[in-house]
Amino acid sequence: MKTEHIFAILALGLAACGDGEIVDDEKDGTETSEPSSSPTSEPSFEESIVYLEPAAIGIEYVGLWDEAGDSLNSYIFPDIDGTNGGVGSASTDFLVITLASLEYFTQATTEEERAYESCEMLAYYYNAPSEYESHEFDWDAGYGSTGNVMSTWSSFEGFVGIIDSSMSERCLELDPNVYVNGDPIDAFDGMRVGIAFGEKTNHIIEVFENYASDDSDFAESWAENSNAYMTQYVAINHPNASESSGFDFIGYDWNYAFMVDVDMEICESIEYQDGSVEEICGEFKVNPEDNTYVFGNTNLDPRLGYVRGGSFWLEDFPNLDLNLLKLGYDPCDFAGEYLEGCPDEETEEGGTEEGETDEGGSDEGGE
Repeated sequence: MKTEHIFAILALGLAACGDGEIVDDEKDGTETSEPSSSPTSEPSFEESIVYLEPAAIGIEYVGLWDEAGDSLNSYIFPDIDGTNGGVGSASTDFLVITLASLEYFTQATTEEERAYESCEMLAYYYNAPSEYESHEFDWDAGYGSTGNVMSTWSSFEGFVGIIDSSMSERCLELDPNVYVNGDPIDAFDGMRVGIAFGEKTNHIIEVFENYASDDSDFAESWAENSNAYMTQYVAINHPNASESSGFDFIGYDWNYAFMVDVDMEICESIEYQDGSVEEICGEFKVNPEDNTYVFGNTNLDPRLGYVRGGSFWLEDFPNLDLNLLKLGYDPCDFAGEYLEGCPDEETEEGGTEEGETDEGGSDEGGE
């Protein structure tokens, strides 16, 4: 469904509306006030809860994109408030996954109402460069492709690993008769996802120019920084009876993204529990005077920068078959170092039959 409140989201994720301040993605919880009188009987959890009924899903990538290296990477978040002696913090790249109810689109008008009508969670994105088609979404029909195959600069394929601790409150209030344990883990952890980048589509340009015509502050920012924006294509499995697998995997221009310059000379070493050490490089740049992003230029080739995606469209569940979302890949291709039973890169030993693991996925096609 189209996110009519898109520019309320832009204020959080874009950091380009108005002065482009850096913002914190984390949402603070709120406490309810105590009732003035106690009920005569204590209602059970099942009786009192109003379950969230997801009707659509949105997926956005946030991280460092290196076109020349054909990779998506972790990055350094700068010490904006100066509490760490000017030393930034290493951060993994991630996907933002949003499950939204019908009321999210038709009734919610405030951030509080949208939070109540949605589940938001972060996920690790285990991925590798890949080739698949990306199409222009049929915005008029609200489903599928116009038939126009789009050119992309880079494309990646992989699967998600939901970070349990990142789930918003409403993620834990799904109907347990529909979702195992009343949360989204069983349904969406291991979902196959593709992310690709390309030039701004006509739809993105039209939406931003329309907004600029109504907001002078954004108009100024858009005129100065429009070259920082691009299309972020998102691919997930869709039912397709014409495919032998029963599904296809096509990227659609559901997202915009913007790029921020990075300083690749700034690095941080991270030591993991197993004793291994990884060096993370690439701190995104901010203006020291006002802590606003230093936007990059997507017209320069090769492209390198910190990118943030934002959704114009959350895909409707009636267009999907949730039972197909985890098919069409071998987890060992993207996360072999983290999974048991995967072939060793040097010996090619191990693995499981037909490329399947307990993490989900299979070798079935669909492209």
